[in-house]
Amino acid sequence: ESVLREGFLSNVSVGMYRAGSVDLADRVLDTINDKSALIATLTGFASVHIAKGGHSEALEALSEAREIIKSQVEKETRDHRVKFNQWATLAARFAACRDFAQGVATALEIPDGDALTSALMQVALVAADMGEEAAKNEAVVHIEDALSRASAHLAFSDLEVRRGDSAKALSEIDAALAILPEIDRPVSRASVLTEAAKRIFALGDEGRGREAGRSALETVSEIVDGSIRAACLANLAAAYIGNGKSASDSESEALASCIARI
Repeated sequence: ESVLREGFLSNVSVGMYRAGSVDLADRVLDTINDKSALIATLTGFASVHIAKGGHSEALEALSEAREIIKSQVEKETRDHRVKFNQWATLAARFAACRDFAQGVATALEIPDGDALTSALMQVALVAADMGEEAAKNEAVVHIEDALSRASAHLAFSDLEVRRGDSAKALSEIDAALAILPEIDRPVSRASVLTEAAKRIFALGDEGRGREAGRSALETVSEIVDGSIRAACLANLAAAYIGNGKSASDSESEALASCIARI
C-alpha cells in the first residue's frame, strides 16, 4: 500500500486499455484508491480515445476525471503542483475533443492562478492549431495576466509561420505588441519586444524588426538591476545575430549608453 503501488496500477491500467484489454483495464482501475492516480488513469483512457478519434468516449472519461479532481480535498492531495498540472491537462484534453467550452470552464475552475493561466493557454493553442479562431479568442480573453496574453499571441504567430501564413503571423505579433501598455515591468516588456523583433526579422520585415528592437533597447535601459539588464541585452543581441542583423549607428549608440550603466 503506497503511492508507488497506485502509480504502478495506473500505468498498468492505461497500458491494458491501450492494448485493447478494456475489461482488464477496468478491473485494475477498480483497485486504485488514490484520486491523483485515478485522474491520471482516466486521462490516459481519454488520450487513447482521442488518438483514435473517439471523442465521445474520451469526453466521458474526462468528465469523470473532472468530477474526481473537483472532489479532491486537502487531505487527499499530496502534491498540489501535480494536482494543478492534472487539472490543466484535463482542460487541454477537452479542447482536443473540440469541446472548447468545457476546456475553458475546466481551466477556470483551477484555484491556482499560474495553473489556470497555463490551462487557458493550452486550450487556446489547441484551438488555434485546429483553426478555431472563436474558441482561441474565448480562451485568451480569460487570461488576466498581460504578459501571458502577449506570450500566447507570439505562440500563435509561430503556429502561423509553420502554416506558411506570414500575414497572419505578423497580425498575431501586432496583437502581442498592442498589449505592451498593460505590462508594468520593464523586464517583461523588453522580453515581448525582443521576441517580437526576432520573429519580425525572420519574417523578412527588417524595418519593423529594427523598430521593435530599438523599443526593446529603450525599455532595457529602464531596468535598474545591472545583471538583469545585461541578460536582456544578451537576449536582444541573439535576436539580431540569429537573423544575421547588426546594430545600426543609432542602435549602437543607444547600446553603448546602456552597457555603460551595467
